[in-house]
Amino acid sequence: FKFSEDAAPYVYDLREHYYSFKLSELSHIKSKYSLILMKLWQSHRMDKNQTSTTISGSLDDWESWFLGQDKSWPAARFVRDALSPAMDELSEKLNFWFTLTKQKRGRTIVGYELTIHNTDNRKEIN
Repeated sequence: FKFSEDAAPYVYDLREHYYSFKLSELSHIKSKYSLILMKLWQSHRMDKNQTSTTISGSLDDWESWFLGQDKSWPAARFVRDALSPAMDELSEKLNFWFTLTKQKRGRTIVGYELTIHNTDNRKEIN
């Protein structure tokens, strides 16, 4: 099977960043930021039996993932209004816990590293 030169990069990118969820898991999630975090998590997991996954990116990367290309918030507001509510909801409803590390240059936050821990394999996201 061979892809055209135009389509090949998109197919390979889809293969790397593919994610899927069970409808029963999605029905419990109310926040759009929680859904975005689930998608990010699924696209960064290497193995579905993996117990923890780390997502790293600059502040601009995180904001583009959660807010889109045209929107920007201060770092404190981004964590307060987007990232923390998503982590709280997934912790409560799917029994995961998170470790958020701020990446700084001096006193300025330039990025985040988020580690998602799945301690209950019965609640794993496929």
